[in-house]
Amino acid sequence: MDKDNFMDLYQMTIKMPALAAPAVENLLMEADFDGLQWQDDYAMKQVAVTVYATTKQTLQTKSTILQPQIDRLLEFGINPHPFKIEIKPVNGKWKTNWEASYQAERITRFLTIAPTWSDYEPMPNSDERVIRLDPGMSFGTGTHPTTKLALQALETVLRGQETVFDVGCGSGVLSIAARSLGALQIVAGDNDPIAVAATQRNFANNPVMKLNHQVKQQSLLTEQDQLADVIVANMLAEVLLLLIPQVNDHLTATGKFILAGIYVDQLAKVTNALNQQHLKIEQTLTRGKWYALIASKEQR
Repeated sequence: MDKDNFMDLYQMTIKMPALAAPAVENLLMEADFDGLQWQDDYAMKQVAVTVYATTKQTLQTKSTILQPQIDRLLEFGINPHPFKIEIKPVNGKWKTNWEASYQAERITRFLTIAPTWSDYEPMPNSDERVIRLDPGMSFGTGTHPTTKLALQALETVLRGQETVFDVGCGSGVLSIAARSLGALQIVAGDNDPIAVAATQRNFANNPVMKLNHQVKQQSLLTEQDQLADVIVANMLAEVLLLLIPQVNDHLTATGKFILAGIYVDQLAKVTNALNQQHLKIEQTLTRGKWYALIASKEQR
């Protein structure tokens, strides 16, 4: 994205229950919005996401498409109500605000995420790894608590030379992080062709991804025919529940399974599903009311 090309800017803010946020985030990604900002109200269990466009008509058109898509989330057991969509112009200082919103950000001890147009570089001789992402991508750019939790978990479990499956890869940020932390082979998969294309673009912006990776359009792990040392998935709890029964057949005996995208209300359900599959929770990570889990196979 060229930040110097814009003259006017409009924003659309969607307010919704926190449990619906990951699903709405996916819908926004499919709509190819030019930016994304989150605001959480934990007390009210509400979140607001703001996206941007250079014309009001663009947002109005996409809003007309999005409203029935959000309503249809009920068919998947996700209640998005009440939700509200508001469109308005951004004030004259938008460009300054835009640039400030997408400065390089240190996410974990080792990982920093920087926009592709930033000239940010780590300090010489430091252990910092910089992941460069297109800030126009509205999914998985490190700004949402679930992505930060998944990155933190990867940093916790990776030691180097692992094979990593990134399930529901979105923008590919977790795959790039895994490689930056020493993983040898990356298999990134998503059932959405737009996500697959986004991952490929972001891989191209990160030289660390030149070798030993695959990007596939696939559903969860159904088409995988090899084992992973680490499986990472940042997605809706409802989809995690579909993924969990597949993990034992695709994880090495000493492998780690990272689950992120779990809101507090869904934690017990996910925990029970892991127990039923004899997957033991080794560590729990939290940010506000969002959770990530690190699990492994029970040793029998």
